[in-house]
Amino acid sequence: MLGRLVNLVGKGFWPHNGPNVSVVVPLGATQAAAAGIGDADVVVTSGGTATTADGVRLAKPQKGDIVFVRHPGAYTLDVWPAKGDKINGGSTDAVYTGVTTGKCCLLVAISDTEWAAMVG
Repeated sequence: MLGRLVNLVGKGFWPHNGPNVSVVVPLGATQAAAAGIGDADVVVTSGGTATTADGVRLAKPQKGDIVFVRHPGAYTLDVWPAKGDKINGGSTDAVYTGVTTGKCCLLVAISDTEWAAMVG
């Protein structure tokens, strides 16, 4: 995964063939039930419901990984770390609920067990 960051920096932000983009339907209200995003560099959410805490689950980080999530949905997206990891200094395995309606989130792995999230 650190190779992804090297590719981003070394080839003018995205590799010559572009970022690995995935459209993901958010699922579930728990870490185990959330939709995994795999090794996507860019995730666009599609679907889910406005009445439940649907979410996505990040891959295991390696320091330097970068993931961009675009959430056009009409509800707050739950973002879960991989099992044993955390987001923004929260508790291990705790959900991050900062991605509200129509927002984007940039996640950067600041270690092999923690993501830093910036929403805008």
